[in-house]
Amino acid sequence: MFLARRSIRIAAALVGCGTLALAGASAAGASSPAGAAAAQAPTKGGKIPVISVDMTNDGGFSLPGTVRAGLVTFLVTSPEDVFHALQGVRVNPGFTVDDIVHDLTLGLSEDPADNALGHQLLLQQAVLVGAAVTAPDGPISVTVQLEPATYYFLDLNDFFIGVTPRVHTLVARGAMVGSGLPAYDTVITAAMAADDMPIFQNVPATLRHDGTFLFVNASDELHEAVFRPTRDGITDQYITDFYDAVVSGDPLPASPWIGRQRGLQAISPNRWAIVHIELNTGPNALICYVPSDEAGPPQNGLPHAYLGMHNMVNLT
Repeated sequence: MFLARRSIRIAAALVGCGTLALAGASAAGASSPAGAAAAQAPTKGGKIPVISVDMTNDGGFSLPGTVRAGLVTFLVTSPEDVFHALQGVRVNPGFTVDDIVHDLTLGLSEDPADNALGHQLLLQQAVLVGAAVTAPDGPISVTVQLEPATYYFLDLNDFFIGVTPRVHTLVARGAMVGSGLPAYDTVITAAMAADDMPIFQNVPATLRHDGTFLFVNASDELHEAVFRPTRDGITDQYITDFYDAVVSGDPLPASPWIGRQRGLQAISPNRWAIVHIELNTGPNALICYVPSDEAGPPQNGLPHAYLGMHNMVNLT
């Protein structure tokens, strides 16, 4: 990695930069209305636009063609109990959306070297603005800042079900309008540990099942923040041991998982998102399955989860 490693101390600078005003936003301990109500609270620039996205295998999803530049909330649902992941990207100058589809194809392949290459190319060619991995439990609401530009959204599940990725264009127009952020309960950061491994920082032991958190990517890699439900009694060490066995080929202990992941889809370095969840109560691992951008040891293009990027959280 050639970029300087960043720490949690830059989180406040990230969320306070540009046209955003933190006045009216809440830190740890704040209350947040259910669903997308928090994202629609009146702000200095008016209500934050809310784009509802319903995703299915057969019908895909739809988006409006334009939205006001600034804070935008995506309220993402699916009637299907299958994996859907709405990913938003802005293509950097000199590249095309076809390049990004190619990069994502590499990143989602079964070859760790290709996974690392796909990550590297995405860092170079695009800005990932996030969105959501759907949950059968309820809607996932993600608020992000969209600077004036053209954005492309697609469902990563298209890569797995054998259809040509259905890409939708969304143009953010107009001058950026300063607005207060929706309320949130806590700040969670993606960073790099002293051993140069990806980690989450400031993960609470408990979080309301209908809570809201601000996620800041203060690292130099892509990261997601998804919740995956576990069996009772599972610990971080158990998940570490489980994935160590996956990598080494040793006999696997019983799976810690009782469901699939759901939450925030990947965002680029120096990006942030406010995420409101509507999930079932119980033990979960906050986890990141984005593959490493380093093909050589010790990361070997493995998913960040396999490298220890997971923390147990009890949703209450």
